[in-house]
Amino acid sequence: MITMLVISMVMAALGVGAAIYSSKRIPESISAMVWCLPWNAQWLWTIWMWLVTITLAPCLIDAMPSIYQFVAFFTIACLGFVGAMPLFLKQQRKAHNILGVSAGILSQVCVAFICPWWLSVWLLMAVALWKPIRSKAVMISECLCYVAMVGGIE
Repeated sequence: MITMLVISMVMAALGVGAAIYSSKRIPESISAMVWCLPWNAQWLWTIWMWLVTITLAPCLIDAMPSIYQFVAFFTIACLGFVGAMPLFLKQQRKAHNILGVSAGILSQVCVAFICPWWLSVWLLMAVALWKPIRSKAVMISECLCYVAMVGGIE
């Protein structure tokens, strides 16, 4: 099971790293990474998002107390739908954003059940309020959600 978690972490790091490398800047959010790809290759963002989510899913669901595993399932479902609705279709942006925020909140509910100490990574959010990087607050919060979730699972 730990192999799946490692694959998820490697895929997440490679995807974010590739987006930063190709655009020479930090994207505003995980979803905004789709704009780092050429139009005819934006489907790769969906595949990447699904791979990170699918490899994380068994570990997250297994780590949750059995009575609350449905929360982990809903987290994974939200992430899957976010991947299915990249930002380039304007008609889907509202649903994309609602599902993305829901996934973030649910992921931290999972962390609270698995290992609440990992919620302390949110203290780093104070850095995101620093004026030079304030525009990256969404990306920072998404990364903190993922780090807290993966850390709690381990």
